[in-house]
Amino acid sequence: MLKHKVKEFMTRKGYLIGAFFIPIIIMYTILCFMGLYPFGKYSSMVIDEGAQYIYYLEYFRDALLGKGSLLYSWSRTLGGEMLGISSYYLASPFSLIMLIFPIKYSTEAMLTIKLLKLGCCSLSFASYIRLSKKATKTHTVIFSVLYALMSFIVVQIENIMWVDAIILFPIMILSVERIIHEKKYILFTFVCSLLFITNYYMGYMVGIFSFFYFVYYYFSSEQDKSMKDFLKKFGIYIRSAIIAVMCSAFVLLPVYYSLKLGKFGFNNPSYMPDSLFELFDLFTKMLPSSYDTLRSGGLPVIYCGIMTLFLLPLYFLNSNITTKQKFISASLLVVMICSFQIKTLDLVWHGFQLPNDLPYRYAFMFSFMLLLLAYEAFKNIRALPFKTIAIVYGVLCFLVLLVEKLGYEYIDTQECIWLSLFCLSCLLVYFYLERTYQHSKFPKIFLFILLTIEIVTNTATNMWDLHQEFVFHQREPHRTAIDTTRPIIKTLSENDPSFYRVEKTYFLWENDPMGINMRGLSHSSSLPHAKVLKFLKQVGYGAGMHKSLYNGSTMLTDALLGFKYILSKDDNLSYYPCIMTEDEIGIYENPFVLPIAYMASDRIGNL
Repeated sequence: MLKHKVKEFMTRKGYLIGAFFIPIIIMYTILCFMGLYPFGKYSSMVIDEGAQYIYYLEYFRDALLGKGSLLYSWSRTLGGEMLGISSYYLASPFSLIMLIFPIKYSTEAMLTIKLLKLGCCSLSFASYIRLSKKATKTHTVIFSVLYALMSFIVVQIENIMWVDAIILFPIMILSVERIIHEKKYILFTFVCSLLFITNYYMGYMVGIFSFFYFVYYYFSSEQDKSMKDFLKKFGIYIRSAIIAVMCSAFVLLPVYYSLKLGKFGFNNPSYMPDSLFELFDLFTKMLPSSYDTLRSGGLPVIYCGIMTLFLLPLYFLNSNITTKQKFISASLLVVMICSFQIKTLDLVWHGFQLPNDLPYRYAFMFSFMLLLLAYEAFKNIRALPFKTIAIVYGVLCFLVLLVEKLGYEYIDTQECIWLSLFCLSCLLVYFYLERTYQHSKFPKIFLFILLTIEIVTNTATNMWDLHQEFVFHQREPHRTAIDTTRPIIKTLSENDPSFYRVEKTYFLWENDPMGINMRGLSHSSSLPHAKVLKFLKQVGYGAGMHKSLYNGSTMLTDALLGFKYILSKDDNLSYYPCIMTEDEIGIYENPFVLPIAYMASDRIGNL
């Protein structure tokens, strides 16, 4: 009986399980080949993952276990509110996975979070395309995997706090469609609230796009329309959005306060409508293995399958798709392209702030639209004569060869040009086989093999290029820094339960105090406290726009700021007595330390 139920479930829902696990298996396998622990020395952490996010997650774990607070922390820049950081970095329900793992396996916990989020991206798109477009099981798996392993997610999944928005995005689109078709708003309100709660920053961008999509979908759908009907449904959309903002106000209001402390003045960009790149350059980013950079000045990361590129012009040539639908679809794509290309619009998408590297953080929504239009073309492919498909194939091959001729530095001939030509040629063969052998499984198997080769190659080359530019963090240095210092802090707190600050003269990253759970000074965050950083810089510490470091300290500043114990691996603190040594780390006690807070004469203001 049980065997029969399992078989029945797999028959009905097995494609969703496949959609969930295929991206996970591909990503994990590639990471293992790149030397992921325990098969090598690397962790899955790259860029800010190893410098910030892992420490926040370790602090989050401590806080939930009663060893810290998500409201206020003494582990960040002399102490400060934590609601802003918690809302930006830690509000995802996936963060609770940290509780399952011991602290010594925190890097593996982060890897698990990333892989599960990747699978959920695929599952979310699969649910959308199945419910909204009534896609077949095969088509559902194909396009959901293309969504989950689009280049944006592959190279940006290291920003794990953004991925929740990418998971929720297809469901948000589905909820907008339900407002238009059925006037049902509960799903939209719920998803919109969840977006703002899990990450207000990405929720803001998705909210902007939901407005454009509402207008796009309303006027492209096949139903009787009047201005009265549009205003009525648009009113439902606006009311639902306002309710969602109100439901998430317990997060948004503290975040606004946190942003006022320094983020709003992080930079002062020019809003001149400058052109950010040449338009043809955007075509190169629709090709596989076309990684350029994630630094400022990089191009939008929009690749989502060479099949998507092939099907996009076929969408506009298909007679089964109305001229009105084509025009409105083209208009939405033009809006997104102009947003990429014009600096003023790009700044609006980024919350009126110039992003510090990782440009075009909303590009995944453009890839989503490409996949939707590609699916519509794929579904109606038989309405096109094969001659038209062959002409599109020829034009695309010419453009790919033109890319090689123009000599882009980030375009590799074998990884990008030859792979693109190979995939385009195989797709042409598939379209022929699909017409010739309509009742055979061979064309589907052929397409599955082709897409597997392309997706795996693109994912592997993007991950390798990411490693070449930024280098994945090795696991051992992080574990050593945390595992050797945490016991010392625990011993100090047991021997001296009074309230004091601790710092160290050795460090791996600025956020060490958060991972070690000590009251320190060093910290780095996208939500800085500008006045505190200014003060630290004025008294001689290493402090910049968004980070501080216990570097440049003196006996005077140690005493004034309450640093009672200093940890050091060198005998360079002769002015303090060494009270003990553990694991070659000397623990020095400051005999001149003042309390965290103390009285001072009002005449000090005249100094």
